[in-house]
Amino acid sequence: MRPRASSIAIPVAAWAVFILAIAWPTLSLIVRCLTQATSPFEGFTFTDRQIALLWRTFRLSAAATLLCLVLSLPAAYVLGRSRDPAKRPLLVALMMILLLAPPMVCVFGWQRILPAKFNPYAQCIGVLAMWAWPIPAMFLAAGWSRGLYCPG
Repeated sequence: MRPRASSIAIPVAAWAVFILAIAWPTLSLIVRCLTQATSPFEGFTFTDRQIALLWRTFRLSAAATLLCLVLSLPAAYVLGRSRDPAKRPLLVALMMILLLAPPMVCVFGWQRILPAKFNPYAQCIGVLAMWAWPIPAMFLAAGWSRGLYCPG
């Protein structure tokens, strides 16, 4: 049986985008840092401030990920029960349109709506979660539609 061209082309294109967008810049940055005189002779040292910032970043991203998963559950439930996302084209289109808008657009919108003294950490968590929820919704819906687990 001969595979369709799309079953080969889509994974190849996805790997090409990954290599060009993520792997190559990361590798070139690491090589540049190691080969050029950009690192101190004593080695890299981490101060208390840097560790605190790293811990705060971890907490913010963990909270945003958890909220993102919670926000994605209703859409994942609807898509997962339909067995075919093509049967819900409006929902899928709205989810994709949301991902096409950069998160900064959401930030500017929320800054207009929320009071000026609103907690900036909560704003960061909320914006990241409300922008990215379609991603886990699609993965959860794909699993549920294949019968791995479909609530209800």
